Parts: sequence; structure tokens; C-alpha cells
Amino acid sequence: MKILIVKLSAIGDVLHTLPALALLRQCLPESSLDWVVEEKAAGILVGHPQLDTVIISGRKRWLHDLARPSRWPAVFREAATFVRELRSEQYDLVIDFQGLFKSAILVLLSRGACKIGFGKTRELSYLALTHSIDPSPAELHAIDKNIGLVEAVLKLKGLSVKGRPAQKTGAAQHHYSASDGMALPGEKDNARVDALLHASRIDRTSPLILVNAPAG
Repeated sequence: MKILIVKLSAIGDVLHTLPALALLRQCLPESSLDWVVEEKAAGILVGHPQLDTVIISGRKRWLHDLARPSRWPAVFREAATFVRELRSEQYDLVIDFQGLFKSAILVLLSRGACKIGFGKTRELSYLALTHSIDPSPAELHAIDKNIGLVEAVLKLKGLSVKGRPAQKTGAAQHHYSASDGMALPGEKDNARVDALLHASRIDRTSPLILVNAPAG
């Protein structure tokens, strides 16, 4: 089975979708799993061991560059290449975790036989779906909402979910934590850090405190 995940942004929202990816891989181990994401959050997914392909959209950069007519040819070439890549596979299943107009456009562009997501979403994005499920309660954590969507997909395909004991996360109960599905840093990541420290003349053997206030 070929599956496309549509979750474009933002960084925190993409992180909250990783447990859903882990569940899909757990229950459909032989499936091909692709993910379409925007550039800012792509670094979380590129090289992820549970993904086969990451399709990267430069939407925000393209919109910014449209203000400069000299950039139009490059923007149109990049956008056309992106659309060709998005449509290069005949997906059995497309899952829209975003539920916005920008994700609905990509759901429509993709060649998906079955398109599933939440119903009654903002910007009428559910109109792009072939199957919609009832929206989750507003107070439900984003991780649980995404897991619920995967459970609906598996039920639609006649598959069962192998449950795991619930664990406390704050005041709520979650079967999965935000770290489920997170890929550990690889050799390329370590090399980038080494290069950054070297360029900043920082001795890696000395104590180092890193403060990253914004998510980006």
C-alpha cells in the first residue's frame, strides 16, 4: 500500500504527528509511507527511518518571490517540479492531518484513491476528501487527535490497532508521547554540528549550554 501523509507545518504540529507515523509503520510495516511538508519543518523528516520519501513544498518562499518578477521563472519551475513529484505516485491512501485550504489543494493534486481527514474543518478543506471522520473534542491533545485519525484509517481498511498502556502526560492520558516516531540524530546531523562548532571556534570538549527559545 502506498500512503501519503499531508502535514505541512508548523514545527510543533509536525512533531505532534510523528506518533501517528509510528503507528502507521507499526500496523502497516510493508507499506510505502511518504510525507509532504513545507521547508521550515522539513529537517525533522528528511532521513527519518520510518519514511520512504519526503516531498518538500517551498510555498512560503514561492509566494514571497512572486513579489519579484525576475524570480517568476524560477518559482514556476520549482512549483512545477514539486507538483510532478507529488503526482508521480498513485497513492492508495492520502491522509490530511492539516485540515486547511493549503493542504486540501495538495490532497486534490495528489493521485490518491482514498483521501481521508477530519470533517467540518476550517476553510472547507474536508470537501477535498473522499472519507471524513468526526472532528475530535477541542480539549483533546493534538497527539491523540492524530492517533484517532490513524485509528479511523485502520478501521476503514479493516485492521486493528495494537494498543499500548496509557501513560500520564501532564493532566491528560496519552497512549503515545511526543517522542514516539522521533528520529535520532544521524551522521550527517553530527557532521553539521561539528562544522558549526568549528566555525564558531567552540571547543567541543568544553561544557556547552544551548538555549533555543523559539521553535524555529
